[in-house]
Amino acid sequence: MITIRIEKPEDVLQVRRLNKQAFETPAEANIVDALRSACPSSLSLVAVDKKHVIGHILFSPVAVDFAGTKIEGMGLAPMAVLQDRQRQGTGSQLVKQGLEILQKRGYPFVIVLGHPEY
Repeated sequence: MITIRIEKPEDVLQVRRLNKQAFETPAEANIVDALRSACPSSLSLVAVDKKHVIGHILFSPVAVDFAGTKIEGMGLAPMAVLQDRQRQGTGSQLVKQGLEILQKRGYPFVIVLGHPEY
């Protein structure tokens, strides 16, 4: 059974390994580490199976200028799921849970970066 929850400090190393494995370079893992420390309002969720992180998603602050008005929302990126656990709904569960949390927090929109399907 998979549990979706907010990332805890003890998840950080597993999240870093997951992002490095999923994207085959450390670039996304470095982005996650930087955003985690620079953006206290970011939302980092993990999908956990037993004690192992099998998925991760990060939402961080973005601002859009709409007709001269700055509107603040959240950007979704990156999202990663272990290769052997992909296409089983874990990513969709992470997105759904994240959007529900952000809606409760009052964010008017979420921008999805890098994935045309969403």
